[in-house]
Amino acid sequence: MVGYWDKNKKCLFANKAYLEWFGKTQEEMLGISIEEMMGKELYQKNEVYIQKALQGEYQHFERVLVKPNGEVRHTWAQYIPYHLHNEVHGFLAVVTDISEIKNLEFSLQQMNEKLEKKVEERTAQLSESHEALVKEIAARKKAEGIARKLSKELTHLNRLFIFNEMSTSIIHQLSQPLGSIANNASAAKLLLAKQGNTKETGEILSDILKDCDRTRSVLEKNRGLLRRNEYFFQEMDLNEFISNVADLIHSNIILNKVQLTIETPVSYKVKIDKVYLEQVLLNLFINAMEAMHDSPTKKLKKRELSISTQELTAGRVTISISDTGHGLSKTVMDNLFQPFFTTKKSGLGMGLPICRSIIEAHHGKFGATNNPKGGATFYFSLPIIKTKTK
Repeated sequence: MVGYWDKNKKCLFANKAYLEWFGKTQEEMLGISIEEMMGKELYQKNEVYIQKALQGEYQHFERVLVKPNGEVRHTWAQYIPYHLHNEVHGFLAVVTDISEIKNLEFSLQQMNEKLEKKVEERTAQLSESHEALVKEIAARKKAEGIARKLSKELTHLNRLFIFNEMSTSIIHQLSQPLGSIANNASAAKLLLAKQGNTKETGEILSDILKDCDRTRSVLEKNRGLLRRNEYFFQEMDLNEFISNVADLIHSNIILNKVQLTIETPVSYKVKIDKVYLEQVLLNLFINAMEAMHDSPTKKLKKRELSISTQELTAGRVTISISDTGHGLSKTVMDNLFQPFFTTKKSGLGMGLPICRSIIEAHHGKFGATNNPKGGATFYFSLPIIKTKTK
């Protein structure tokens, strides 16, 4: 269940699961205060977490809730502050039903108790024989090992379950590399069907492996968010970084018949979080290709996508991503970085707000503009550590 509450504790968004849980319609939920929605008793229990979330502190806790129909469920709640320009504007309430996991924990406990009982009975039966006693000890150690393994697996399952229900920002990050994997697989099928060049097929399959590795990297990065809210910055060559990210969309470029141009005349050293900044570039690349794909073909001479770097301000490099798509309307420009605003049928409206927050965490600025000859350009800046001419 996902809901968004502003700094005045008013609901601005609630998904279907959230509405069904509390027995509300969309009209009833929007604008309602969190105290009225929860009821006095539940609000008093959660008030300290709500206040801390509105102060910018990530909150998580377990809570036993009684649904309107009287059903008792175990839940894991997370309150995730939404920061914009160093100010908390509200928080996402992500609530996960963990009743099944609790039932699994109880079942595992019963299994362990039965296992311990059997081991004790068997040990007593073989106590008269030294050889039998040694065997029973070995069997007991093996059983304890199995029990520990089951416990670890259940803990891992619990973490995965909670992670799967986390904020929309994580879902958005994972959707990009997974989509890239699907596109790579489609391209491979097309080439194999046509009995095309084996080398090209090998390159695409290599892309798939890279995408898989990258997906695992994103998963590990976001699992860490359950424990901390930190960036891992490292010094990198910006040109090499851009080239590696461009390789990730190689198959998307082929499938969408896009001409990619990379203009990086100067080599810059920057300090970045590799995984987070990859998400920014991939998001912008995919948005640009979708914009060109959605435009009527007759209005496009070519589908051209370009990325360039330039030191427009001393000590800062600006990275620009330009396309020849349909451009940005005034309405889109006015709401470009508003959470939940989207023009896509299946969009979440969180991609660009997340991108901007990532760039701001890198001490940069993020923006967009329409191109004079059509299309749009998204750009962001990063501090330069070192400059070196190619």
